[in-house]
Amino acid sequence: MDKTVTLPCNFVGSFKVGDNIVYNCTILVELAAKNQEGIFNKMIVLQAAAILEACMAEIIYRAKYFTAEGVPPIDQKIIADIQSKQLDKFNHVIDAFKKHKMLDGLGEDIYKDLHWLRALRNKFHIQDSPKSYDKNVVLPKDEVDLYSDESVAWSLRLLNEVIQLLGHEYARPGSKGRYVNDVIIPQANSTA
Repeated sequence: MDKTVTLPCNFVGSFKVGDNIVYNCTILVELAAKNQEGIFNKMIVLQAAAILEACMAEIIYRAKYFTAEGVPPIDQKIIADIQSKQLDKFNHVIDAFKKHKMLDGLGEDIYKDLHWLRALRNKFHIQDSPKSYDKNVVLPKDEVDLYSDESVAWSLRLLNEVIQLLGHEYARPGSKGRYVNDVIIPQANSTA
């Protein structure tokens, strides 16, 4: 498929999680390639959110358990704060990244966008009412509107931007960064 982008997955600490990230990116590429008339829009958004959650959680994992290696450029005070918290849900991971300004390079809306993606991911169960991170935003009740072509392109752009930043800012040192293969993800416009 020629509508993909390859990104380094040099920030993971757990081989199995990294291996699963690579595997799930492969699934995402296949879903995007076969997304005729938006039939896989929901699955693409859910998959992108799950991959993003795993990628971001790997930075938390490294901060907690890779005490000798650390997570450059995160300083020891921030690492100590992360180590003192139970950050096992996407909501908590996003809030920790926000508190420590870890994705600020992606713009002021990045954390709101991540919470919005989390809300879309949490709508996995068909009978659940969608809940917005922003109380002033009313989400569509029809999933065909909630998981539109625009939300697919947006979620893929977000996935691309965050993985790029993680690979650039939070890469593992030296040869340790090549723990798993690079990830291949669809370009934001590859599902249209």
